[in-house]
Amino acid sequence: MTTLHKEILTQYFELFNGGYYRTILDLLDESVVHDTVHLQAETGKKAYESFLNRQAECYQEHVHDVVIMINDEGTHGAAEYLVTGTYRKTDLGQLPARGQVYTIRAGAFFQFNGDKISRVTSYHNLQEWLDKIR
Repeated sequence: MTTLHKEILTQYFELFNGGYYRTILDLLDESVVHDTVHLQAETGKKAYESFLNRQAECYQEHVHDVVIMINDEGTHGAAEYLVTGTYRKTDLGQLPARGQVYTIRAGAFFQFNGDKISRVTSYHNLQEWLDKIR
């Protein structure tokens, strides 16, 4: 189980880097829960698709130096990584975008329902990101 789930998360980040956001949705459970630093938890593939569309519109990001960990039961996973990006368009409730470039450390926690991702909790130091885009 842990090999399968590690492959799923590896694919998730590869698809993210390639901009294949629609294909990421195939990895998700229909009722996926998404927690982020910026917003309240959102539930469902439609909400996750909206998040990915906003990401594509406002940011150009590449995730690298990814370290993936899966628990022995294959029910939970975690990833730590660096995000290098450009803030292209002002996001909801954020500072104005002016093409600022940034690199920040980030992480995500995942829960699985069988071979689908059922929860994604994303984290980065919001204050560090704000300092880099001022």
